Amino acid sequence: MEDMDGNEAILKLNNKPVWNINLEMGAGTADFDFTSFKIDNLKLKGGAASFSIKMPEPQNITNMDIETGVAEVNIEIPASAGARIKVDTGLSSRDFSGFTKQADGTYTTSNYNSSAKKIMINFKGGLSEFNVSRY
Repeated sequence: MEDMDGNEAILKLNNKPVWNINLEMGAGTADFDFTSFKIDNLKLKGGAASFSIKMPEPQNITNMDIETGVAEVNIEIPASAGARIKVDTGLSSRDFSGFTKQADGTYTTSNYNSSAKKIMINFKGGLSEFNVSRY
């Protein structure tokens, strides 16, 4: 067991199964690099927190549901995947680099309709900052 300093948790997952992940956190900072894993669904609930999430190439469709209070959320997704972002927020800021706002209020990548592999992101938050970038 590694020596722990403060309130820190280190999670180690098997990279063979397809994961459905449900995370809840009050206040704090979380840094997740899921690039070595297969993720079908990621649900994240957080209060006053900071989240950094790097997603893998989707198997087919990956669903992400992010619900926050006062938080900063930074998500990195593969450029090869088509992606759609739906936002239901109060006074939140957003930066969706590489996405275009659609008539229905969603944001999509240029390859959203043509890509077989997609990431669907749903943001719900109060006073939060949402950032999505592609790598």
